[in-house]
Amino acid sequence: MKNILVNIENKIGLDISYLVKKGNWVSLRFFIISLSGLLLSVSFAKFGSKELLGQYQLILSVVSIVSVCSFLGLNTAALEAVVQGREAAVLKASRLIFSFSLVGVPGLVGIGLFYIFFRNEVLLGETFIFSSLLFPFFYSLSTWSTYYEGRLLFKESSLRVILLNVVLTTFLIAGIVLKLNVLWLIVLFFCINILFQGLFLLKVFRKIQDRTNNYIDIPFGLAISFQKFVSALSTTLPPLVISSFFGVESLAVYFIAFYVVGALSSFLGNLFGLYLPVLFKGVNLNHKGIIVNNFLAGMATLVVFIIFLKYFFIRIYGEGYGDSLELAYAISFLLLFIPLHTYLVGFFSTRRKNRLLISVFLIANSVGFLSVYFMSHFGFFWSVTIYLYTLEIITTLPLLGYYVYRVRRVSKGISF
Repeated sequence: MKNILVNIENKIGLDISYLVKKGNWVSLRFFIISLSGLLLSVSFAKFGSKELLGQYQLILSVVSIVSVCSFLGLNTAALEAVVQGREAAVLKASRLIFSFSLVGVPGLVGIGLFYIFFRNEVLLGETFIFSSLLFPFFYSLSTWSTYYEGRLLFKESSLRVILLNVVLTTFLIAGIVLKLNVLWLIVLFFCINILFQGLFLLKVFRKIQDRTNNYIDIPFGLAISFQKFVSALSTTLPPLVISSFFGVESLAVYFIAFYVVGALSSFLGNLFGLYLPVLFKGVNLNHKGIIVNNFLAGMATLVVFIIFLKYFFIRIYGEGYGDSLELAYAISFLLLFIPLHTYLVGFFSTRRKNRLLISVFLIANSVGFLSVYFMSHFGFFWSVTIYLYTLEIITTLPLLGYYVYRVRRVSKGISF
């Protein structure tokens, strides 16, 4: 078995034994989170309504967009510091994120007032205003996981994430069954997250002995914050765009169709996060082998996804989400790009190619928005399908082209 792993490592250029050893906990975390998310989405479909699901996703999407004020890339800078032995950087990052997040409070209040007075959607407006009160705490307490991941303690990190996710999902499903409106669901979402993450961060605080050795590369953290924000727009902006053009019920249709694709993207992002501490140390990679195997992984995932759609989708969600099934078939080929996309973004992040990433994502999201704007008269289905493919293709292909260009230079003895 050991020889097999060595042969695979030599072919694709990644430390597979490391990923197998550490990745089992990330895989378990992904399975639990995915199952919880599936149960939550089914609960919305069976006991809630498309309007409720659309409202819930819209609020979480807007909160994610406003998180640009929080400079969450400081978590990555803190991860780099922990790898280098400066564990107290986690606490400093938490304080900085809290301070920066205060800027987002009036933004969410303003959005809430807009929905109340200009859209006449009082419930949504009140929910945004409530979210603003807990916004700084929600993001600043999330730095606790950086401590464990920087020290390669993925078991400890995963167990805490699983506990939080199971409790949160249980309460949200209960709220949906009890017919709570979107405001109370968001109350549950924020309060449970803040309670558990606060306890996790307190545990980390007690573990750190030297709290003075807390240097963190703030310029790097701020730069990668913007890069992460812009890259995240590919998942956080579509709900806002879709609800604006087609309404919150269409957003619910999109969410159910995109759930598996989004879950896979999240899993690959977390799995690649395992390798960030290693890449920060500057290991050598078999670049060509990685590209080929990412495409093969995408093809295998596509086959599994088509089987899921054909035999299980309607049984799980019901005939009421038949339009989601049609959209899911249409966007299924996105799965060919996602493994490679995830690798390229992570790789260039560790190489500090932030300007490249920011430029590519800004162009992709701008062109994607324009595609919806000019295609909206063709209806929801075609507009959203073209929108999502535009985002993925304009993001992945330029990064792949630059990656291949740099690999060729490396082969000639020039540094990547």
